[in-house]
Amino acid sequence: MRIAPARLAALRCLAALDAQSAPAAEGESEAADWDSLQERWLGDPLLADPRDRRLFSQLTAGVLRQRGRLDARLRRLTGRRQLDPPLREALRLALYQLETLDRLPAHAVIGESVEWVKRAAGPRLAGWANAQLRKWQREGVPGADPAPADYLAHAEAVLSLPRWLAERWRAEFGVERALRLMAALNRPPAHCFRWNALRPGQTDLLAALRAAGGAPEPIAGLPLAFRWRGAWPEDLAAALGRGDLSVQDASSQRIAALLDGGAPGDWADLCAAPGGKCCHLAERGGDARPLLAVDRDPRRLEKVVANARRLGLRGLQVECGDLRALAPRPVDGVLLDAPCSALGTLASNPDARWRLRPADIARLAMRQRELLAAAARWPRPGGRLLYAVCTFTPEETSAQRDWFLGAHAEFALEPFTAAELPDALRTPLGEYLSLPDLEPGTAMYAFRCRRRPRAGAEREAAAKEEA
Repeated sequence: MRIAPARLAALRCLAALDAQSAPAAEGESEAADWDSLQERWLGDPLLADPRDRRLFSQLTAGVLRQRGRLDARLRRLTGRRQLDPPLREALRLALYQLETLDRLPAHAVIGESVEWVKRAAGPRLAGWANAQLRKWQREGVPGADPAPADYLAHAEAVLSLPRWLAERWRAEFGVERALRLMAALNRPPAHCFRWNALRPGQTDLLAALRAAGGAPEPIAGLPLAFRWRGAWPEDLAAALGRGDLSVQDASSQRIAALLDGGAPGDWADLCAAPGGKCCHLAERGGDARPLLAVDRDPRRLEKVVANARRLGLRGLQVECGDLRALAPRPVDGVLLDAPCSALGTLASNPDARWRLRPADIARLAMRQRELLAAAARWPRPGGRLLYAVCTFTPEETSAQRDWFLGAHAEFALEPFTAAELPDALRTPLGEYLSLPDLEPGTAMYAFRCRRRPRAGAEREAAAKEEA
């Protein structure tokens, strides 16, 4: 029996992920692996048809996002706590399709899943898999899902979050808020676009999208942004290819304005790849704005160059190197979008929840401090440093603010104002904190500091020494 291209690619991808599941490489965010994985698999000849690519992405992301829920339901269906890998991947994917994607015929889903098990594990297990899926057709899954009152069981078996994360968020936010956060991080994300400020035609594109039956959603406080749900129409894809648009989450779009405040100057993005924030910063200052993009990964830095070329940015320069070893350049402001646990991206990077380990947070926090110390050498007196991460663990957010200000008397916290951010996105100390239960999309944290004029910094350091 033939297996449809999208399902075959999804089964291979999920099997490879299951076999190679490991923490992100040193210095990388947890989001980086999902991006590279998608790029690699979407280039598979099996997925030459755009419809197959879309279905593949839906299947892989859906199974990864719901893996905990699927495993809990499979345990109840089969009566087994452990399944051999080929069987596990086939039944996860089959159950996801049968329970979530009504448009796919059940006989095709079951037949192709059984064929995969037969090829990978032999006819005996294939027969057993067929019996389990036919039982689902007749009877469904026995028993009931854990209710929210059974917090940890509900988090694992319904909201598909690892137990250690559920325990951590209960301690940090309380049960009700933690449940809302987990539910928000499980929703498939809408695509968010940023119009290129250097290009005309935004109004015409939005009118064309509406005329085609779409509903681009405006985003408060971001006049060049809109959200889009569903497949991309031809006008949208063409505008993206021309460089009229970029795909960038709303929370990330706020970062450039929080750093430069609309002021001219020279700037540096010190962990720049893949380039969304630094290209936005460049757009805001004109196509020739002097801006340096630094990253340690040459392959990912190529994406920055490609994005800049697509958007028509002439002033962007790139440098490959480890920030900790680079000689600083005096600039008006630096962005440090640091590698992090990426917990704020779980909706769009669904494998991260299964790769992250508790010890990774402490490891990443130590690296962030090394990068902050290196970044502090770049702003000239009066210049700004903005630290940002797409996560919300205290170790990677407020603790980094406290450490940095304690270790660097030459900097003072510069709170974000009501004119820059709505109250719901500002902490009492004036930091930026966007959480997905309040604003759809990626969670983001940032604080901003300004380097004191030289005399003021020296006085502050002397006072600390005397104390």
